[in-house]
Amino acid sequence: MRLSLQKEDKARAFDSHCQAARRKDIVAMFGTDPAASAGDSPLNADWITTPIGLMVAVADSHALQILEFIERPALATEVRTLRAATGCVIKMAPCDMIERVKSALAAYFSGVDLRPDVRLASVGTPFQKQVWHALRGIVPGQTESYSSLARKLGRPDAVRAVARANGANRFAILVPCHRLLGADGALTGYGGGLWRKDWLLQHEKRMTHVNDDARASLSPLIHDLFDGMFHGEGQVGNADV
Repeated sequence: MRLSLQKEDKARAFDSHCQAARRKDIVAMFGTDPAASAGDSPLNADWITTPIGLMVAVADSHALQILEFIERPALATEVRTLRAATGCVIKMAPCDMIERVKSALAAYFSGVDLRPDVRLASVGTPFQKQVWHALRGIVPGQTESYSSLARKLGRPDAVRAVARANGANRFAILVPCHRLLGADGALTGYGGGLWRKDWLLQHEKRMTHVNDDARASLSPLIHDLFDGMFHGEGQVGNADV
């Protein structure tokens, strides 16, 4: 049953009709007509096509505010929280910060840089920030369990709190919540879908095992291809594991 559901979720992620409907819903969340400029709103948003489906990024001139796969159930709550905190609508328009995010994701998916560094907005409670900082410390190609991360934070009894903080992350891939597994090594909940979590982990394992010489010679070529796709010069299709 789980495998069947994952296949259905994966199919929906690349279905053009589902994507169009979801885009419309997200723009409605932003509070602006897609053709409107939203005046002087400091918040910009743009779509980002990746090998594993469409993402949406929201940023101001200083930092990234949201980066999520468009199917994430919590996206609506994240957008409402951001709009309430800033008092602003979100305009559909590219900006320099989102262009940096696109470049960082191109580097990640090409294997050039599995630890992309983008300035993220300072959001969350002190404990959530502590968990997210620890997540960024997990080496690509490796994983942690919720319980082991709780112990590292000096809070061995806070496993559920760690799980909640992990689930509250609104910077997919950049804060690698996908690297956290159950105590038995099982894939557990992931807002972007378990099939994506598995894909990301397998991608990182493959890339970290590539011979360094091969990486040095091939990565620039692969990165150039991905970079053009992420910046609208081509289309990235459905990439199987």
